[in-house]
Amino acid sequence: MISQTHFHGEPYVGVFFSTNEDYTLIPPTTSEKTKKLIEKTLKTQVVEATIMETYLLGILTVSNSYGFILPHLVTEHEVENIKKETDSKILVLNTKYTVLRNLIILNNSHLIISNVLKRKVNEILNFLGMETFLIWEERDQPLIGSMVVVTDKGGVVSPLITLDNEKKLESFLGFALPKCTVNSGGNFPSLGLVANSKGGLTSFKTTGYELSLLEKGLSFL
Repeated sequence: MISQTHFHGEPYVGVFFSTNEDYTLIPPTTSEKTKKLIEKTLKTQVVEATIMETYLLGILTVSNSYGFILPHLVTEHEVENIKKETDSKILVLNTKYTVLRNLIILNNSHLIISNVLKRKVNEILNFLGMETFLIWEERDQPLIGSMVVVTDKGGVVSPLITLDNEKKLESFLGFALPKCTVNSGGNFPSLGLVANSKGGLTSFKTTGYELSLLEKGLSFL
């Protein structure tokens, strides 16, 4: 099931919301209507939070059921809030990069990490208790996280992804990744889509045709 919503009129729901199988981080100003829609669609507990004293939760954090990875500029209060509300492990990644969603793709069994963070791969694997990883070394498309949305069941990729790179991702993850836009032609699905294995959120600007491709790719059909 994919539901359509927005954040204060903005269609880039993937910028503001961040989800895994259990929790969805949302800005404190999220409407009650949207909170209920998230709970119904993603079947998660909603947690009000900020990261780096901003509402950009979707692009500054990555997580799975084992824990949250946060940028080094997160405040101590923000870390304690998420830890308290989710009872999850938290790794504050000591790197100059803060938009972690552009550089890390994560579900409960696979990690894809951009080459610019390759020195952090062992730290992340140890934190999450995972073994399966792929270092993304394509220099022409280093911000791989902005182009891909995956769950434990499926995913979609940007039309900007080359066929060879699409096949490489599919081989690693073990499922098909159809090319799909969001928000009426947006080429970066992670900006306009939030998903786990139970459901997805996109904006009202996403067309019926795009929704059908998203439903198929995320295995909701």
